[in-house]
Amino acid sequence: MFILTWHIWDKMSGHWTYLTPISIVIIAGITVLFMLRMWMEHQVKRKKFDAKINPERLPDNVTR
Repeated sequence: MFILTWHIWDKMSGHWTYLTPISIVIIAGITVLFMLRMWMEHQVKRKKFDAKINPERLPDNVTR
């Protein structure tokens, strides 16, 4: 995803159409959303792992 954004920027420099900036923004947004999702999934896995090690520290919103 990171390379795709760079590729569009590099290959289209000098002869952009009206779609080029829109596509760069969309791809960058998708990349940010993907990274946010991965971070959130990592946090959930970490909380579950911590709960296995120390059950007293389990937050109310995480099920066992």
